[in-house]
Amino acid sequence: MSTSAISRLRILLIDDNPSVHAELKKALASVTKPLSETTSASQPLASPEIDSALQSHEGIALVQKALAAGRPYQVAFVDMRMGDGNNGTEIMKQLWQVQPDLQIALCAASSDYTRKDLASLLGINVNFAILRKPIDPLEALQLAVSLAHKAPPSVQPSLQVQDSPPPSSPPEMLTVKAELTHEMAERSKAEERFRATFETAPVPMCVINVKTVTWVDANEAFASLSGWPRTDLIEQRVDVGSFWRAQPDCLRKLLASPDEVLRTESKFFNRLREERIIQFSRRFVHVHDEPHVLLVLNDVTAQRATDEKNWQSAQLEAVGRLAAGVAHDFNNILTVIKGQASLLMGDSDLPPSAQKSIEQMADAADRATSLVRQLLAFGRQQVVTPRPIDVRAHIESQSRLLGRLVGERISLRCESQPSMPAAQVDPGSLDQVLLNLVVNARDAMPQGGCITISACTARIDETHCESVRDARPGDYILVKVADTGTGIAPAIQSRIFEPYFTTKEGSGGTGLGLATVHGLVKQQGGWLELESTPGFGTTFFVYLPKSTEQAEPARVSSQPLQPSDWNIGFGRAVLIVEDEDINRSVLRQMLKRFGFDVLEAGDSLQALDLWRQHMKDIQLVISDVGIPGNINGIELGERIAADRPQIKIIYCTGYSAETLGINNGFKEGYNFLAKPYDAQSLMQILNRLFPKGSSSRPISIGLARKPVTADQLIREMNIARTLRESGLAADPRTQSRVTTNGNNDSGMLS
Repeated sequence: MSTSAISRLRILLIDDNPSVHAELKKALASVTKPLSETTSASQPLASPEIDSALQSHEGIALVQKALAAGRPYQVAFVDMRMGDGNNGTEIMKQLWQVQPDLQIALCAASSDYTRKDLASLLGINVNFAILRKPIDPLEALQLAVSLAHKAPPSVQPSLQVQDSPPPSSPPEMLTVKAELTHEMAERSKAEERFRATFETAPVPMCVINVKTVTWVDANEAFASLSGWPRTDLIEQRVDVGSFWRAQPDCLRKLLASPDEVLRTESKFFNRLREERIIQFSRRFVHVHDEPHVLLVLNDVTAQRATDEKNWQSAQLEAVGRLAAGVAHDFNNILTVIKGQASLLMGDSDLPPSAQKSIEQMADAADRATSLVRQLLAFGRQQVVTPRPIDVRAHIESQSRLLGRLVGERISLRCESQPSMPAAQVDPGSLDQVLLNLVVNARDAMPQGGCITISACTARIDETHCESVRDARPGDYILVKVADTGTGIAPAIQSRIFEPYFTTKEGSGGTGLGLATVHGLVKQQGGWLELESTPGFGTTFFVYLPKSTEQAEPARVSSQPLQPSDWNIGFGRAVLIVEDEDINRSVLRQMLKRFGFDVLEAGDSLQALDLWRQHMKDIQLVISDVGIPGNINGIELGERIAADRPQIKIIYCTGYSAETLGINNGFKEGYNFLAKPYDAQSLMQILNRLFPKGSSSRPISIGLARKPVTADQLIREMNIARTLRESGLAADPRTQSRVTTNGNNDSGMLS
């Protein structure tokens, strides 16, 4: 082999990207050698001879041709990932089969392989080095010189770098070289810092080549988010695979938008086909005159799920407020219906057909009342009176009723902790919760099964609260209702507490059962949790606040009203305050039937005027809470009680104290009458306020009348009916029988 044959350095470039060829040729043009040992520095220097191959088989063919001509290549630059599907390591093996002493620079991304990895793949071979992408021209230049010096003497030309000053170079050239060396060292340090920061950053980041639409680099956080190792991503097409399957337009927007900085949100699929919601922040950068996109990703999937729950909660609250407003109006209407029905049912002279019609009307009103209570419970606006309850005893007392409800094909078991503290809960609300959950469980087992109701204590810690939105740390009473039914599909578990959402289409489901349970439990200060597996059943977990007091004894239901109770108001005056005329009329009729003399007002100002006029005579005040005027019913009661602390006051409302924004001492059956009410419920509270045998003081307004017996009342009603039918007179019970000076200016209606 002649010396002239290898007088110039020969380099082969194997890469499928023409721009890489141009970039490397420009960088490697600085590698030169003197034409002979006697060549003076003033003679021109010979540039390296560089050949290019865009395909791997072309590169192998060029090596074979050069070797046959006696002009072998000393250095080859080989791309790690060729567009023809060949891997760089396989190309290296094929090249070494042709020319074993060929020095190879493998151009690879930082995340592809380490030298140790390549050594294990290629075997013991020192004829290669790694050139990291993106390619730095100075690094490529230094690597070419280093590899050429490692070539065998028979093919190794005498090399030097063009920027090395000849002996005759002036001192300025030495200074330039020192500055260049320092700059290269600083750049290397900066690249190392950037690389360390990029790879270890907790925020997912990646770089995309806009021209080739390939992944150029990605950090570990991005690899973790996507589920793909970095080595499987680099130089692969970005638009291949499931990344952008949900919203393919997002990728085009990220790569094509002219905006320098862009922020957008899109769905993104990881390797497991799990959908993630990602916020993309994009910035265009240029690397070696080629446009690239730097993407910073923020996984907001959990945040969006929380936002969705908050939105649903706000929707439920809005619907609840609407339901509460509608329910309040219905309560006023139902008060009239139930009140009049209860008055008519007390008339023994009614024919059986009319009596039956009134009973059906009363039953329909009761069903409407139940529906209204469900609406109020759903909106957490129902009036409740929490008190210490023995939940275990309460469940056992309801088990017989619930057992009849589920039928013979379903077994009902009650398994509770033997001894546990009381729960602070409204007993009526607890009954409704149990009833709805048991009915829901029954409907989930059309072929029969088992329902288990249990109660125990539970301590909730901060860890549990992090995974359950409504949970709060502390001690609670836990009631579990479990069934062995069909279970609830995961896709609809988040919707089962929505109002009017039902899976019982066509089978009578209203969609209010679980919504009511949700509202009632929230109103008690607790929350609900759910576990369900399709085909294996469902368990509802009801967390109720623990009471600091001992459980109250069970209340005995009141006895039916007796005709002798109807004289409870004899010798007593009552002030009723109600803005609804028809409600005030019904309440007046009930109180007159019970023997009271009635003063009535439509707002707080009228009520205060009547109170100041008849303060000494009034023994009872019945006031609606939401009345017009400058004060509400609660404030009216406080002013009246300030004048006479012993005065008895009953408050009426269809709203809850929470809705009205007041903090009161309502106690149902003692100083509170929930709408809608009837004559019997009014009499029950009056019997507590005025026990039999308690004295009544004579009233000074009008003429006090004698006690009226039941027979007398019936006789009066029959006479009144006869007079009305004949058109001769109005009902004497609606006229004033006790007046002052023949008029009614004082407001007394009796």
